[in-house]
Amino acid sequence: MIAAEAALSLRPVLLRRVVMNAMIDESRFRHVTDCVSCAYGEGIAILDLRTNLYFSLDPVGALIWEKLQNPCYPHEIISAVAAEYEIAPEQCADDIAALLSDLESNHLIEPVE
Repeated sequence: MIAAEAALSLRPVLLRRVVMNAMIDESRFRHVTDCVSCAYGEGIAILDLRTNLYFSLDPVGALIWEKLQNPCYPHEIISAVAAEYEIAPEQCADDIAALLSDLESNHLIEPVE
């Protein structure tokens, strides 16, 4: 069986502030255990063992994936990215929320209670 390749990227997405704030304030996330990842170029490759789909993330996405090894709130990820790249949290919050949404819709991360 040939695995399909899907690419996730940080892309500008306008999210309603209410939805993003709810995500940032209430839900912790972690990546699911049915995924394996490894360095790929400057980013990371992720294999979903349930579907045999490959995903790739750029260096910023790789940092986010690393943070998701342990349950964390989106605002913690935003703070880590902002600190790493010396930018204001507001500059990356929408992109990170969009990536988390993409990861969740592809069943690569899950909310943790």
